[in-house]
Amino acid sequence: MTTDDATRPEEHEELAIECSACAELMDLIAEYLDDSETVEMRRALMEHATTCDHCARLLWSMRRVVATCRTEAGSDVPGETHIRLWQVLVEEFRAECKPDEREASDVLDQPADREA
Repeated sequence: MTTDDATRPEEHEELAIECSACAELMDLIAEYLDDSETVEMRRALMEHATTCDHCARLLWSMRRVVATCRTEAGSDVPGETHIRLWQVLVEEFRAECKPDEREASDVLDQPADREA
């Protein structure tokens, strides 16, 4: 790759910041994971993910979580393990957040109620 082809670090950093705060992109990822996106939406998301490391990592991580949940849907996870796993995931997510995004992540402090 030549320097002409590569994105300059400052441009890439700016793009990553814009993407991490982009509600539209989060909606696209949610629809993609739910298989409810249109062909155009899928194309836009995949095209963007090839140019933005932040969004590519986010998409990959979300796909893994969904795949694991689908595989393990019938498994029983002890409550203590469920809570600890949630805490680790929230800590990792917050570590990747920009300072101005951390406040918005407060909704993640408690895992959702589990079905009995």
